Formats: sequence, C-alpha cells, structure tokens
Amino acid sequence: MADENIHPLLIARLRTDGHGVYSIYETDRGLPDEDVLAVSNRLDAVVVTEDKDLGELVVRQRLRSAGVLLVRTNSKGVTNEQQAELVSRVIAELGGRLCGALTVVKPDGVRSRQLPPERPRMEL
Repeated sequence: MADENIHPLLIARLRTDGHGVYSIYETDRGLPDEDVLAVSNRLDAVVVTEDKDLGELVVRQRLRSAGVLLVRTNSKGVTNEQQAELVSRVIAELGGRLCGALTVVKPDGVRSRQLPPERPRMEL
C-alpha cells in the first residue's frame, strides 16, 4: 500500500513488478495517519511511506500495523527513478520479512526491526 506522499513513478514500478498497490493518493487523499494504518491493516498490506510520523505511531505508540517501509531518499539527491529502483530492489530482497516490521530505506543502506506488540487500548 502506498501512502499519499509516494511518487507515482514508484507506484507504477511496484505495479510493474507485480504488486497490487492500493494508493492513498488515488483513493483517500488527506487521510489521517491513524486511518492510513487502519486501511493497511484491513488490507493486510505493508505501508510504503515517506512520513516519519507513521514510524512513530507503530514504534512509540505501538499502534497495530502490517508493516511500514519508510523511504528516506528525497533529501539525499536521489531521483524519483532511482528511488523506485531502490525500493523495488529492497522489496524483492526482503519480501515477507517486511511484514510486521519497520524498515527504513536510505541510499546508503536498509535497516529493519520487528515492531513491538500492539499496546492494549484502555477503556475509560
């Protein structure tokens, strides 16, 4: 699943690679981050995003997530075509290990860690 900040070239590349990509930009622009996670959970799909706030929500607040692939390339002089190639390669290499993980993709490397368990909601 592609967050609304993901460039159309990256979405097209992932679709060319055979991935069914649900695009927030195409369907639900302006959706709050918590709702983006809810959609990804409903679809059981890893979210590809450039929004660090999604990483914060799943790590610090421990909101439920099928996985987050955080792309950190835009301020590094990487073209949209290079970004699409890099992310495509990372998805091909890591595959199912992206599920249930926060994976950060930068031009100089990739790091990934399993997400903590979801924090139980407190009823008042």
